[in-house]
Amino acid sequence: MDKQVQRFYQKGLHANAKGNWLLALQHFKKCLELDHSCAQAYYEIGMLYYKQGQHEIALEHMQQAVEYNTSNVQIHFALANIYLTSDQPERAIEIYHAIEDFNEEPTTALYLNLGIAYGAAGDKERAITYLEKSISLAPHNIEALNSLGRIYYENNNQEQARAIFQRVIRLNPNNPGGHQMLGFIYAQVNQWEKAIHEWEQVLAMFPKREDILHQIGRAWGKLEEFEKAISMLKKVIGVNPENMQARIDLSVMYLSAKYYEHAVQELKLAEQLDPQNPIIKQLLADAIRLKRLYG
Repeated sequence: MDKQVQRFYQKGLHANAKGNWLLALQHFKKCLELDHSCAQAYYEIGMLYYKQGQHEIALEHMQQAVEYNTSNVQIHFALANIYLTSDQPERAIEIYHAIEDFNEEPTTALYLNLGIAYGAAGDKERAITYLEKSISLAPHNIEALNSLGRIYYENNNQEQARAIFQRVIRLNPNNPGGHQMLGFIYAQVNQWEKAIHEWEQVLAMFPKREDILHQIGRAWGKLEEFEKAISMLKKVIGVNPENMQARIDLSVMYLSAKYYEHAVQELKLAEQLDPQNPIIKQLLADAIRLKRLYG
């Protein structure tokens, strides 16, 4: 690398390390002005855009980086990762396997990403194979364990999924993904108290998680604990007043608790948000009828 290019490249690295990605971008682009074939500058620009969620621009720069440095495994791995994040798992898999063939000792990260890519491509068996390879190299790899557990869950293999997520929680008791998935697994077999317990661990970390509040509200409803269900579903609406399903579920809890006036009020609010919804119309008609009959 030319000395002047090297100077701007180091400035870019320094700015990026300080969290000033725009300044870093300027320095790396200066590198390309001085040397349009500087693979490392293309790589750094690609990574900057990737981290900002601008995957198309990131992909263009990373492809340029590969073109100007065909042997750098780090650049190829980054390109594959961008393909994976851009919903192109087949392209990612092709590159990951090329890296696997090139490296005498593939890493746990490579096997992890191969497992995730095969999962995204719908090949669950190969996904499990590579995730297990990743875990065999790094038994405490929480991301690999979570990914494997989710595939078992999607394959309706609840026992293996539960064992994996329990392992995740033993390794990291504060892992929200592990608790969330254990909650789903317990809910599948109507073990609502256990499901609620797991989801409450997530809420302890993220008190305004709309989806978790909603799941707990529904679970209390399954247990016919209508007051608790109502309280939780109100919190969901407090977080997101436009959550239509939460409003419908709340009105059902009001009806189950025989709070007909509250049900009518809630359904009228829901109807204002979605005037053509047939479920809301039917529930509102039922609530009005029950209110007339029982007050």
